[in-house]
Amino acid sequence: MTGQPEAWRKSSHSDEEFNCVEVTRLTSTSMAIRDSTAPNEPVLTLNQDDWSSLRTMLSQCCDRVGAAGRGLRTGPSKPGSSWQTFRMSEEKVDALTRMVIEHRAMPFPPGFRGLDVEDQDMVMLDADAHGYADSVVKGPLDEMRRVGLTRLMDVFEVVLPAIDDEYAARYYTHVRDMAALAAEIEAARVSALGSAGRR
Repeated sequence: MTGQPEAWRKSSHSDEEFNCVEVTRLTSTSMAIRDSTAPNEPVLTLNQDDWSSLRTMLSQCCDRVGAAGRGLRTGPSKPGSSWQTFRMSEEKVDALTRMVIEHRAMPFPPGFRGLDVEDQDMVMLDADAHGYADSVVKGPLDEMRRVGLTRLMDVFEVVLPAIDDEYAARYYTHVRDMAALAAEIEAARVSALGSAGRR
């Protein structure tokens, strides 16, 4: 690291129990970032453009996660920590986003429009799963939609074994996996918010 840094600063949400990264300005065009729990370890140095890009990315990231991102204080990346849960949730949201995009590119199975399998309309099943997954990408679900997503997973357990068309089985397995990941993300958000509320 070069330059004489100003005083290191960290989030006002940080305290003795929940530590954060710290930042300082090195020069008029560069910033440094370090782990407040390991102040003697190497630091990350960014120029002004990279610093601005990082702040923008983090802001957009928290906006996308929505309420699950609010109230979480960053801390050491230990198993079960809010910070680790938040990072894992972000990675899963990215994976879900890719699955939604892949799903939109997949042709709907021929012959399945207007078809019921185990008393389930296959178009509606597809639309419901896509709708829930797309909503989870944008932010947390309300309680009613969270319950609906859980019930949808039960429907897939009945419907999937009854599909005998190879492509349709592959298509709806992808739809099921997409819904399952959405449900997993929602469960993590509920757990993270519950943990934050107990502090």
